[in-house]
Amino acid sequence: MLGLFYLCKALTYMVPPQLLYGLFYAVGSVPYYVRPGMRRDLLAKVADAMPEVTDRRRRERIARGACVAMVMCVLEGLLFRRYTDRIMRELRVEGMENYDRAIAEGKGVMVYSVHFAAVIMQCHLILQRLGRGYTIIAWDPENLPVARYARKMAELMLGLAGEPQHQVIFAGHGHDTLAPMRETMTAGGRMGLVVDVPGKQPVNFFGRPAALADGIAQMSYMSGAPIVPVVVTRTGWGLGRKLTVFEPITHEPTGDRARDIAAIMDKVAAVGESMVRQAPEQWMCWFGLWSWWDKAKEILEGETSDGDS
Repeated sequence: MLGLFYLCKALTYMVPPQLLYGLFYAVGSVPYYVRPGMRRDLLAKVADAMPEVTDRRRRERIARGACVAMVMCVLEGLLFRRYTDRIMRELRVEGMENYDRAIAEGKGVMVYSVHFAAVIMQCHLILQRLGRGYTIIAWDPENLPVARYARKMAELMLGLAGEPQHQVIFAGHGHDTLAPMRETMTAGGRMGLVVDVPGKQPVNFFGRPAALADGIAQMSYMSGAPIVPVVVTRTGWGLGRKLTVFEPITHEPTGDRARDIAAIMDKVAAVGESMVRQAPEQWMCWFGLWSWWDKAKEILEGETSDGDS
């Protein structure tokens, strides 16, 4: 992966962006075709989650896109480094008034998105350059299987961010993540993370309960901060990007913490699903969907058994 990072970095100075996207699309498609078992599973997951997509070729584009997105995320950050000004000039923005309205409440803001290749770095960096940056929560590169590559990507992101007040809170082994998160939100700050990660909170996601992490709901419940869904999608094969800011998610506490957290997460998951439906071929988490469904079923069956006993 580290070799791929340096190769991509060099290519961004030698090859036009449109050709790079074509090259990376071809490279990312290789696993889809050489691993028939994975291909069948991805197609089945797309069919389960989006039964309204009946066209076989459309399903294949979505399933193949999951593989492509895994390598595109390498390219996206490096292209932003190479073409920052051009990307910002061509950027289309929708709903920024939603973000500003949430900030104006003065309670801090929780920002979230889903795992699109363009989101991994560009959502954070674009909002920085629009004067609405936030502190990102991310896994410590040292805790990942591809540590050297992840460290380089983190260094790239921090170098591009350029705002010391909006940096990174690392999560993972050896990190006390909760304390700096609380400190940031208590001070009325802004934090961002991705929500399509496995956890223990069953929520409706693509028609079935899925077990997702509920950290964003916990922090919003504790601080009263509104939650702002934000997503960056690619528009075509060039440097075009679209930043969409959705309506803020708020919740009036009932006094029942567990019920409130579940209600917040239901709203978070509903908007997260709508993000994916905007560009399902750019979502890289199709791989984990079945396991999230299975985990939620296990959790809910356990709760039922406990109630019966």
